[in-house]
Amino acid sequence: MFPLHERTRRFICRTLFLLCGVLPTATVLAWCIRVNSAAQATAVRAQLESALGLKVQLSAVAFPRPGCTLLHGVELLDPDSGETIAAARLVELNENASGIILATLSQPELQLSHAAALKALVDRRLHGWASDIRLVGSELTLHWPGGDQTLVDCGAFFENSSDAQRTSFVFRLPNTPDADASRQIVQFQRHSVTAAPDARAAAGVNDGGNNCDIVIQSLPYPVVCATLGLENHLGSDCLCSAKIRACETPDGWQAEVTAGGLQNIDLHRLVSEQFPHQMSGVAEATINHALFHAGRLEEATGSIHAGPGVVSGSLLRSAAEFLRMRAGGTIRDDELLPYAECSAAFVLDTKGLAIHGHCQQSEPGAVIRAGNAMLLAESGGAPVPVVALIKMLVPDSRVQVPATRQTDWLQRMLPVPDVVPGDPQSPPQARLRGGRDLH
Repeated sequence: MFPLHERTRRFICRTLFLLCGVLPTATVLAWCIRVNSAAQATAVRAQLESALGLKVQLSAVAFPRPGCTLLHGVELLDPDSGETIAAARLVELNENASGIILATLSQPELQLSHAAALKALVDRRLHGWASDIRLVGSELTLHWPGGDQTLVDCGAFFENSSDAQRTSFVFRLPNTPDADASRQIVQFQRHSVTAAPDARAAAGVNDGGNNCDIVIQSLPYPVVCATLGLENHLGSDCLCSAKIRACETPDGWQAEVTAGGLQNIDLHRLVSEQFPHQMSGVAEATINHALFHAGRLEEATGSIHAGPGVVSGSLLRSAAEFLRMRAGGTIRDDELLPYAECSAAFVLDTKGLAIHGHCQQSEPGAVIRAGNAMLLAESGGAPVPVVALIKMLVPDSRVQVPATRQTDWLQRMLPVPDVVPGDPQSPPQARLRGGRDLH
């Protein structure tokens, strides 16, 4: 090789230094300044608002590595009221090789008072993307007026296919084992199917149009009430499980529960705090089958088991009077009687309410027992009208059906009986009023 001049060698070294050292460093610095600038945060916020349909607030945006976006201080706001719907201290967004969007959330919070906006976000936005979406978080806090609930090991999965949309939520309650079998699950699957009428359609649940399959496993009942805007009359520790098939119709949702139940029902909260009777203890209700239409229960079969606890004599006497049951012995209304077990199966429909006692260690048909003694038993007769249940809870003879604040939620939920026509063979009846009655 021929020798290079000293000046040439210096020129080559300086050029290589500029190309391989200064220029890449300057490019990286410029890129960092650009992606962390306020303009870039504004652009990311605008993209999120367009995708989610909500107002978005961000405190900072970072890109720690290719394909990863880090959002600091995220808040989703209602576009009309400006109130916070959801928030998270940190959100990390990634997209894997399969096209699945993975979001890891740090300290997320949801306001269940805006459940309608959250439902619209899931239905119209998250399921509108071509990619599946997975959200994970170690801890989620749910807020609603008058309460809150913390969930751990949380995950939300939004899956889209040509004929169905599936939404799944998994979580654990605090202070529960971390085994997979103990995780609570809520799963929704929307699908549109055209099928021939079957027994379910004959029962009032159609298989065409906008259908939804719902699976709930040990979901806190206060969360259900807060999401649906209902009052909680079953206690703060109540858990619900169910398998539901629902169909949207012009006059509301129809739903069929094929299996379900309620655990840890607080009878003091359900009875003593609502009605003029006393009853305490923890109950568990099993639903074998139920039909709902537009929020009203049309029919149901199941069983209930409770005890031990105490029950007032007034409740036993009212049950014997209005539900045509048998009370054991002479009982005073102001007595508080300890009971060992309350167990019964029930059938509820437009024909009425039928109760069959299943207590063990007592006479056949016992509904409530104290030791081996029967406190309340079925009569074995025909079903009683549904309104008899309301009269039993509020035994006020001054009104035909007690329409009170305490029974309003119950009347709106129970079946409405069919009209019973009068006997055409019976003579007409009339009543004359005196002059004072006419004024």
